[in-house]
Amino acid sequence: MRGPMPTYTSGVCPLCGSARLRAIGALDPAGARLPPPPGSRVVSCAGCSLVFVDPLPHWSDGDFAVLYGDDYFAAMPSWWHEVREQREPARRFAVAARHLRSGERTVLEVGAGVYGFMARHLAARGWSATAQEPATAFHARLRGADARLRVVGTPFLDLPADERYALLFADSVFEHVANPLDYFRQAHDLLAPGGLLYLVSPNEHSLVNWLLTARNRVTGRGARMLCPYRESFHLLGYTRGALEWASRRVGLDLVYFARRHDYRWLHELHGGSGRLRYGRAALRWAMDAAGVGFNLEAALRRPR
Repeated sequence: MRGPMPTYTSGVCPLCGSARLRAIGALDPAGARLPPPPGSRVVSCAGCSLVFVDPLPHWSDGDFAVLYGDDYFAAMPSWWHEVREQREPARRFAVAARHLRSGERTVLEVGAGVYGFMARHLAARGWSATAQEPATAFHARLRGADARLRVVGTPFLDLPADERYALLFADSVFEHVANPLDYFRQAHDLLAPGGLLYLVSPNEHSLVNWLLTARNRVTGRGARMLCPYRESFHLLGYTRGALEWASRRVGLDLVYFARRHDYRWLHELHGGSGRLRYGRAALRWAMDAAGVGFNLEAALRRPR
C-alpha cells in the first residue's frame, strides 16, 4: 500500500477563513512519517484563535487507512483501561447531564475506534447507543466489546440528519480534520433540540508545550505543538475563542469549557521509577489543576 500523500491548503484559517495568522514557530519534524512541506509552521489565527499547521494537509480516505492502522490503538495497562472504560465516561456524562436539555436517550459516539467507551457506558444504562467508526476493520472489536451497540461505518459528514441524537460524543476527533466547520455544522444538524456535542481534544496551550516551544526557539527546533505527520496526527488546536466562534457560526451555544483531567500525573505514578516520580506526579497534578495541562473538554448545545 502506498504511503500517505495529502493535498494542501495554505494561508487561511480552516475554521473562520481569516488570513490574519500569527506564527508560533516552525513545525517540529521529529518523528515524522513523511517530510513536512518546506516552511511548515504552527500558526494561530487572529480571527478565531484556532491553532493549526500551515500548510494544512488534507488526508484522503486511503491516507487515513494507512495512518490509523491496526497498530494505532496500543494495548492499555489494566489501571489505565479502568480509567478510560469506567471512570472517565461516568465523569464526562455527569458533566454532560447537567447541560442536556433533551429528553431523548440517544447517543452517537463519533470516531469510536475499537473501544466506544462512552457509547458502551450509556448502552449499559438503557440508552440507544450508536458507535460511528469509518474504519471497518475496527467494527468487529466494537461489536465484540458490547453487542448492544449499533455500529455504523458511514463517514460522519455523510450521516443523514433525519436521525437526531441527544448526545454526540467526540473524543480525539475534531483535531484531526482539515475542514472543522463542516464537522460543527453536521453536529448541529444531527443534534436533537436541547442536545449536546461533547468534545475532548488536546490542549495545545499547555504549559509544557509553551515551555518546550520557547526552549526550541533557542535550540533551533520547531514549535512543540501539533503533530500532523506523526502519531497522533493532530492538525488543529482548539481554544475557547475558536469554539465560541464555531458555536456562533453554526447555531450552537458553548455551555461548558474546561482544561482539566489529563491524568499525566497518574501515568507518572504508575509508569515512573524512583522517588522523583512522586515529584513529577505532583507537578503534573498541579498543572492540570491550574488548567494548563494537556486535556481540553467542551460542550456545545443546540437550542430548543
